[in-house]
Amino acid sequence: MNIDDIIKYIFLFFLYSFAGWLMETIRVSFKSRRFIDRGFLIGPYCPVYGCGLVFLIIALNDYKDNLLTLFLLSMVYCGILEYFTSWIMEKIFNARWWDYTDRKFNLNGRVCLGNLLPFGIGGTIIVKYINPYVEKIFLIIPNKVLNIITISMMIIFSLDAIVSYFIIYRLRKVSKDVALKEKDNTEEISQAVKEKTQEIAEEIKQNASESIEELVNKAEDFREDLKNSGEALANKINANSQRFILEKKIAANNRKQRIQNIIRERYEQISIFHRRIINAFPSMEVLTDNIKDKFNKIDK
Repeated sequence: MNIDDIIKYIFLFFLYSFAGWLMETIRVSFKSRRFIDRGFLIGPYCPVYGCGLVFLIIALNDYKDNLLTLFLLSMVYCGILEYFTSWIMEKIFNARWWDYTDRKFNLNGRVCLGNLLPFGIGGTIIVKYINPYVEKIFLIIPNKVLNIITISMMIIFSLDAIVSYFIIYRLRKVSKDVALKEKDNTEEISQAVKEKTQEIAEEIKQNASESIEELVNKAEDFREDLKNSGEALANKINANSQRFILEKKIAANNRKQRIQNIIRERYEQISIFHRRIINAFPSMEVLTDNIKDKFNKIDK
């Protein structure tokens, strides 16, 4: 069995699970004259039908041309599957999703001849006629599209199964109380699951709203803290810059003062030398005056 066959059978499982849910819901709703959801999951599917029909398609494919054998084996396989599905679900959830105690030729109320005959006929029709036609559709649908549809359905179904399981398991006491009053608990449990699902959805919505509001408040606080930190950092940088500039100015002034002191000392020395030169050589008064002017400019 290759990957394409696996994808095909998974797709058939969802297809026949939906078909089984639709058939059961129409049958019971018509009988009760009001809508009754016969699925124990949140979504519109009955996995027991999907599992049963996929198993029949795989196991009885070699008997398609022998209608009597196909019919009898469909009855046997579907009966075994229905019996053990009822038994397992009752052990896990303390409830039955169907009960045939009031019908003739039943076995512990889990299976009855009146249901096995339709199972045999339905299995024969599907394996012999319907499924070969359905499989031809796979040749029309591109593999990528089929893979996307199948994987999407697997994710949705898995989430549905997990949520429904935990909800129903938490309702075991309720299921037990209901089971004491009425053996077929499908409607009651399904309604309880939907009500509990709505409660959980409202709780999640409320928690999400509170979480979002808390995140918004934290974001505002963080933005305010960031703003204050930025202002403090800017003030610190500004103060450091001013202190740095002031220190540079003081250092420059000190350096200038030292240079001026040196110039004054040199000027005093030159002034003494200048007076001696003037006294000895009066004609050099202009030259010495130029030197004096340069020293004065430097000193300023």
